[in-house]
Amino acid sequence: MLDLFGALIGLVYIYQEYKASIWLWITGIIMPVVYMFVYLDAGLYADFGMQVYYALAAIYGLLVWKFGRKHGQQNDDMPITHVRRSLLLPSLLLFLAAWGVIYLVLIRWTNSTVPVLDSFGNALSIVGLWWLARKYLEQWWLWVIVDAELAMLYLYKGLPFTSGLYALYTTIAVAGYFKWKKEITEYLHDDCPNGQRAATRDGPCKPIQQAIKMIKEMIPSTPDAVILADGSFPTHPIPLQLLHDARQLICCDAALYTLWEHDRRLVEEKVREGCLQGIGDGDSLRALRDRLPQDFLTLLAPVLHEENEQEHNDLTKATRLLCKNFGLPISEDTTAYDDAARLSVAYIGTTGKREDHTLGNIFLLPWHQRHYPIKGTMYTDYGFFTAWHGDARLMTFPHQQLSIFNLNCHTLSSEGLRWNAYPFTELWQGTLNDCLADEVRIHADGDYIVYQTYKAK
Repeated sequence: MLDLFGALIGLVYIYQEYKASIWLWITGIIMPVVYMFVYLDAGLYADFGMQVYYALAAIYGLLVWKFGRKHGQQNDDMPITHVRRSLLLPSLLLFLAAWGVIYLVLIRWTNSTVPVLDSFGNALSIVGLWWLARKYLEQWWLWVIVDAELAMLYLYKGLPFTSGLYALYTTIAVAGYFKWKKEITEYLHDDCPNGQRAATRDGPCKPIQQAIKMIKEMIPSTPDAVILADGSFPTHPIPLQLLHDARQLICCDAALYTLWEHDRRLVEEKVREGCLQGIGDGDSLRALRDRLPQDFLTLLAPVLHEENEQEHNDLTKATRLLCKNFGLPISEDTTAYDDAARLSVAYIGTTGKREDHTLGNIFLLPWHQRHYPIKGTMYTDYGFFTAWHGDARLMTFPHQQLSIFNLNCHTLSSEGLRWNAYPFTELWQGTLNDCLADEVRIHADGDYIVYQTYKAK
């Protein structure tokens, strides 16, 4: 009866996990208590001992899902995200260590008849629960392996109800993966034009598919460098992913502490890798001196660069430091550099807070590209800015919103926009245009800034 009762509770649990409901953790606290008696009676001692871990992990998961935040996420519900690549090796090492320890315990102090399989499933479950608590999409594939293995093991040990439950778990885990993957897509792209559904049985609608393809092609997963300004910290997955994958990361003044507050582990990781620096005149950090913890100061003091000159703002100082790090020249005119020879730089956190800072940062893009051999892209929570000189070929998708801010062009025209561009004399005249296809071409004889949204309208 306990086997059947535990199986029923397990069905409730897997359904709640499939729905990404926080109530799964309440069920996850109750279920181990029931299974302690089931596994003890069946002689599955590793499973019995693991129930204590499962109960504690459920408490942890409940607290993380209820009160946790991911990388600056500020909504009530913690979003589903992909597991960070930097966690793959630690996860593998944790699995191997747990497998070895549990196996040794079983062969030395129990009469378990299946120590290898018994320890394997429980060791992988440790990693799976950790990933589930962090709401990583890939946790489902771990459960596919665990559930399939345990279904066979429990059938062998004479637990038919539990074996059937885990066979069902395997199927639901595959379905759960695709459901969570769909939720990530819908978080990135809330709707499609003309009332189309964002996702159907065949996958995302065509404009969404084109948007995802364009973003993957246009935005490198690992830019040469990322500069984090002290504006509003990003919440959208695209700038957050760029931030976490950065091979070189420079924070402007108090943005270093903002990053620390949002993701201390990321800061510690980047410091260990030697790819994190901070720069500025220090005024913003000094204003926070009463709030700065000692461990923050100890860890980051060696990577701070203070520059007191006031001719340039911190964003320019960070760009200048970046060029120095890469051994790139700084000159009055870098127009001779083609895009392939330029450093790819992602600017994040440059908007929000004070509007004058936002405008100043946006219009620094073309200035930076004239004076430094970089190609900059400024990412916000809604889209991205790029600066251009002369003709440009832009990857787009139908109904993507695109704005052109003419700076000094006397000749300006376009292909692929609903309303053809012309030599705008006012900044607002080129805004809120609509892309017709997968590509937009702009013909110009001067400088201009382009803004593109992440999603269609």
